[in-house]
Amino acid sequence: MKLLTRSLILKFPPLESTDRINPEKIKIPCKFILPGTIWEWFPYEFNGEDTFFGLVKGDYTELGYFTLDELHQKKGPFMAHVERDKFFSSCKLSELLEKRLKSYDKSVGK
Repeated sequence: MKLLTRSLILKFPPLESTDRINPEKIKIPCKFILPGTIWEWFPYEFNGEDTFFGLVKGDYTELGYFTLDELHQKKGPFMAHVERDKFFSSCKLSELLEKRLKSYDKSVGK
């Protein structure tokens, strides 16, 4: 499966276009995963060529920039490649952040 399709590209707003938008109104159209690892990428802005901005879950969970090239180069166990999660349903950034914060609270015993 291709990481991006033409129809998926059209679902992304341009980089920096959601800077002042409430997370409840920001949609995440897809999710990328690296099988066999904890790495997940939830992009919600794209420059139309190579660069995304979104939530990245790896060693830490943070908002940041990442590129298609980086996703293509990243390798997991047994030389696994980054894949688009075909079971992911589009969601709002606020829902994703809430879910991540709840799982964090459970892990630290709150």
